[in-house]
Amino acid sequence: MARPVGRTNSDYEEKRTALLVALQPLVFTANPSRPSLRELAKGAGVQPNTLRHYFGDRAGVLLALIAFVAEKGRPYLDWVGTMASRPPEAAIPQLMQTMLVAWNSHFGEMLAGALAEGMGEPAVGPAYLDGVLDPTLRAVEALLQRYVEAGALPAMDVRTASMSLIAPVYFALMHQGPLGGSETRPMELEAMVEAHVAAWLRGWGQGATGA
Repeated sequence: MARPVGRTNSDYEEKRTALLVALQPLVFTANPSRPSLRELAKGAGVQPNTLRHYFGDRAGVLLALIAFVAEKGRPYLDWVGTMASRPPEAAIPQLMQTMLVAWNSHFGEMLAGALAEGMGEPAVGPAYLDGVLDPTLRAVEALLQRYVEAGALPAMDVRTASMSLIAPVYFALMHQGPLGGSETRPMELEAMVEAHVAAWLRGWGQGATGA
């Protein structure tokens, strides 16, 4: 007997999650190739109609993947909020060094894939910003705002300050990783981050209580 229209199997979510796990490394890779729906299905070991059943179309696959990895990243964002109990000169270097660890734990591949896909799928770029990048920025903004309110950092535009803290690190990571800079012009990323954070604290920290 056929299943009534609109009804899903009891294990629908489990199968959908398993597909997302299989699809993630096909899209979020250091060298993204923008695979077709058929290629994605082959890589996941299923038929294209299976992906259509769970995600609708190729864009649906990408949007579901972004939501999937965004949910997995929530504990990191929660952790950022806990850093306010430490002084900024201790917390912010740790935060940026943790970014290096996260980058090497598939975050860099996710950003490379999202950037590549965002150029060809109009919905992907905004979805990545809304689901992953902007929540990261907002978490850092909230941390900086708590420091401002406590007098540990001076009054500032926390959005601009957050971008000025994170963007150079992202640029360096993209340069050394997906763009191939580690082969053409290698650099010591940990040392770069340490120097950058020290300069950021000297610049943005001027005028803080106790500075």
